[in-house]
Amino acid sequence: MPSSVQIDGNRGWGGGQVQSLGLALALSARGEQTWFVAQRGSELTSRLSETYLPWEALSLRGAAGVIGSRQLASRLRAWKPDVVHIHDSASHVPAGLAARSAGEPKVIVTRRTEFPVRGGWLGRAKYALCDCVI
Repeated sequence: MPSSVQIDGNRGWGGGQVQSLGLALALSARGEQTWFVAQRGSELTSRLSETYLPWEALSLRGAAGVIGSRQLASRLRAWKPDVVHIHDSASHVPAGLAARSAGEPKVIVTRRTEFPVRGGWLGRAKYALCDCVI
């Protein structure tokens, strides 16, 4: 069975968090090993604590995201997931860098917006970390 790490670095609770948590629960219910990493202190961590999913809270935003990225890379090396699925733009870069430094998981990013990806080198670099964009 494939394994995945679902990552959501948003602080609040909205449609994206409903979708990412629902996906993780559905994958786990199918028998797939599924871990979750959420932003420390977020509403999602409160909701994850009410589930059977294995999860961790890390800082994935701003300057703390650099430290969180190193911690996440360490977790990913230990877990050895097949897929790292990033669900928000705030943790996209730290989580993408962590996944790339951890080995060879496929990196998927979900964009829940109709706005085009920003041009320029930063936009290109950000999405170069991904194998697939949904």
